[in-house]
Amino acid sequence: MKKFKLGLIGIFLLGVSFVYLTPESQAVGIENRTIIGSDDRLQITDTTKAPYQSSVFIATDGGLGSGAVIGKNSVLTAAHVVNKFRNNPDKDSIYVIPGRNGATLPYGKFKIKEVFIPQSYIDQPNPDSDIAVITLEQNNGKSIGDLVAPMPFVLTDKVNKGDAVTTSGYPGDKTWGTLWAAFGHVVGETKTRINFDMDVMGGQSGSPIYNNQQQIIGVVAYASTFYNFGTKLNTEFFDFVSKHSGNLVEPTDILVDRQKVTLNIGDSTDVKATVLPANTTNKQLHWDTTADQIATVDQNGTITGTGLGVTIIDVTSDNGKITEYIEVTVKNEVSPKEIVLEQEQVELNIGDSIDIKATVLPENTTNKQLHWDTTDEGIATVDANGRITAVQSGSTSIRVTTDDGTIKKQIIVTVNEVAPEEIVVEKENIELTAGESFTLNASVLPENTTDKELFWISLDESIADVDDYGTITGLKPGTTEILILSVTNFGEIEKYVTVTVKEKLQPVALTFPSKTGLYFPKQTITETGEINTTADKMTNILFHLRKPNASYDLKIGELDFNGGTGVYNVQSLPLDNLITQSYYAVSIGKKLDNSKIIIMYVDKKVPTTVKDYFIVGKK
Repeated sequence: MKKFKLGLIGIFLLGVSFVYLTPESQAVGIENRTIIGSDDRLQITDTTKAPYQSSVFIATDGGLGSGAVIGKNSVLTAAHVVNKFRNNPDKDSIYVIPGRNGATLPYGKFKIKEVFIPQSYIDQPNPDSDIAVITLEQNNGKSIGDLVAPMPFVLTDKVNKGDAVTTSGYPGDKTWGTLWAAFGHVVGETKTRINFDMDVMGGQSGSPIYNNQQQIIGVVAYASTFYNFGTKLNTEFFDFVSKHSGNLVEPTDILVDRQKVTLNIGDSTDVKATVLPANTTNKQLHWDTTADQIATVDQNGTITGTGLGVTIIDVTSDNGKITEYIEVTVKNEVSPKEIVLEQEQVELNIGDSIDIKATVLPENTTNKQLHWDTTDEGIATVDANGRITAVQSGSTSIRVTTDDGTIKKQIIVTVNEVAPEEIVVEKENIELTAGESFTLNASVLPENTTDKELFWISLDESIADVDDYGTITGLKPGTTEILILSVTNFGEIEKYVTVTVKEKLQPVALTFPSKTGLYFPKQTITETGEINTTADKMTNILFHLRKPNASYDLKIGELDFNGGTGVYNVQSLPLDNLITQSYYAVSIGKKLDNSKIIIMYVDKKVPTTVKDYFIVGKK
């Protein structure tokens, strides 16, 4: 890679260009700007076109520099170009030529009126503050900004590596006074510098650095070994240039974060004020009060209550054109300073409640009202009196806040699961007939048990079945148990219910006589009865009959006392177990609970016609 180095300011004598580092440049460690790689600079032959008409040639009392028109009477350049004559710019050898093209001066030349350089550079010349604004005298009644278009400059705190940049200026290694443009990219940055790979040489100090929208974002200043760099228009230098360019941005509005303030005597509060637009040149504000016996304000916007009443604080822009007002009410109230809680951590079981006592301090606080709220109502709720109720297991926080919102406290609430202790049912013994169903109500105690789910299991599904909701269905005669089960993190709890299923009886359609005792002797009726003599308590009948009536069939059946008069299981009554004379033992084969035995004489030809009957009583 070839590198040609020339001094910051080209010095020309007898038509031959000699280059050297000035004592000033040596003092700040300035290096020559360079050609990076091949020289791809482009000469601008029509310097009357934008933006090139705004590029200026600066004659510096024997040297040269470059710059750009940025205002009606202002030019942007580098500080080291104009620093040596900043206190005495009124020399014939010091002037500015816009759009110069060799010996052609399309817009004439202008004398320098004032030079503005950052104080940090004046105190100690430094590459990180090498920027300047010069103002110009008129030429033949015309300002420089009347003849060429001032170039826009923008706030540039950040550039991106790879961004396209251009520059145009008057390099000392080319034909005297000719304008050349260079093109390149950003290769890096610091807070105050833009590093780029454009080719620039001595004489181009102060040249504008344009972005791809032809907005000035910096000023060409120096070079390092592998790149050239310029001073960035960061916030500090953008404000500096705006202030001295004549392109003042006037304030249009003032925004305050509060338009009404209430405070007590002796209390203070800060009000934030923002000047709009954001790029306003002069953002200074002035604060004042209409009644300092009520409230005072300092120049930082700190308002202090001094006496009871209402007053107005006004904040005004430095030019006096924009004013915003804040209404201040000063009271003689005692503000809350602290909330004291009797408990800051609470542990509850689901369904339990607790009342939390909260005290506002100091004791003579004017307004002691508190507001309670929860961060998760699904876990715990709280009412206006501080009563906390656990809803579901988990953790949440309860907030308590003073009425003015200035003081807050929180209570951490942990809600625990509640273990089941017992399963209770409405019936522990259930009787069904085959095909009959019954829904058993079961519940878990205590009532605030977390997990109340129950599982239902039949121990003999051939006798009785049960579903997930506790509906039990009898399937066939027999006895079994239903297991009700609670399974939780705390273990298992069991409850057993006995289910007895009976045969479903089919009633027989019989016609009964209006009177009884027609064919059964009185002794038969009185001497016949139920006896329970077996260990299993099955029903047996001791039947007395001297001689059966041969005209009719002797029948025995079961009379349903619960359902009314239905007769079931009608069958012949065998007289094959004679115990003593006229007494017979008749086995029923089951236990009778809700029915009675009926003995009948039935018509042989019409078996549904009962001729006589009696109901067997107990012995």
